[in-house]
Amino acid sequence: MSKGPIKLCNIKDYDKFIDKFDTFLLDCDGVLWRGDHVIPGVQKALSYMRKIGKKILFVTNASKSRTGCLEKFKKLNIEAYEDNNTQDPTFDLENIAPDPEIGAVICANDKNFNYQKLSKALCYLSRNPDCIFIATTLEANSQGNCDYPVPASGTIAVSILMALGRKPDIIIGKPNKPMMDCIIQNLQLFDAKRICMIGDRLDTDVQFGINNGFTTLLTLTGITTENDLLVNNISVQSKSRKFRKLFAALQSNLIKSIPNPSPTSIIPDYYISSFGEFSKLDSQ
Repeated sequence: MSKGPIKLCNIKDYDKFIDKFDTFLLDCDGVLWRGDHVIPGVQKALSYMRKIGKKILFVTNASKSRTGCLEKFKKLNIEAYEDNNTQDPTFDLENIAPDPEIGAVICANDKNFNYQKLSKALCYLSRNPDCIFIATTLEANSQGNCDYPVPASGTIAVSILMALGRKPDIIIGKPNKPMMDCIIQNLQLFDAKRICMIGDRLDTDVQFGINNGFTTLLTLTGITTENDLLVNNISVQSKSRKFRKLFAALQSNLIKSIPNPSPTSIIPDYYISSFGEFSKLDSQ
C-alpha cells in the first residue's frame, strides 16, 4: 500500500480482517513463540480460527524436520498436525539430491558449527562439481529468548560462500520459490487473494507474501519493531549497522543473482501488536 501499512487496533478491525481470508500462512518463531515461551493468546487465537473454518499452515525457515517442529509445538501446547500443517525448509530434499553418495551440502542453522565442518563442506563441494550447495535461508540473525539478535543460518551460508567463491545452488526457505511449491501441494483450491501471510520479519515473511501475491500481516512480537516499520529504519539483516553493511557487501559481490530488495521497499499491508490479539474474537 502506497500510504504505508494499516494497523489493526481493535476487535472490529480483527473481525473484519479475519473475514477476508480462507487460509493463513503463519511463521512460528516471533509469531507463535519467542524461544521457549508461547506468546500470550496464541493457542486461543488458533483455536478460534479453526473453529470458524479457516485453514492454518505453519511456514517456518527453521531447519528442523516436520517431526522436530511438531515436538516443539507439542512442548508449547500448540495444536499442529504433520500431514499438511507444517512446512519447513527441509521439506523435500530427497528429490533434490537422489545420488546415494554425498550429492549435496545442506547449510542450515547449527549451534555447533566450526572450522572442521566448514572444511568438510568445502571438500565435498570443491571436489565434486555435481555436489549441490543448498541453503535453507539467508537470514543473518534470529531472536529467541534473547533481547538481542543471535546468528542464524545465513551466517553459516556466507562463510561457505566466501571460502568457496560460489553462491548456493538452491535456497529453499522463505521468501524463495521452493517453499511456495510445497505450500501449493497442500492447498486444493488456490486463490492468492484469499491467503494471508503472517510473520515478524520483513525480508523473509513479508517478502514471501509479496512475491506470491498474498496479503501480508506483520506482527510486532519478533524481529521488526513498530519504530522500524514507521520510520523506515528497517533492520532486515541485523540491528548492528556495521554488520548490515558487511553482509550487504558480501551479497553484492558474490551472490548478485539473488534478489535483495531494498529494506525500505519491503512494506506489509497490515501490522498488529501480536497474533495473540485475535484471541479476543473468541470472547465476543
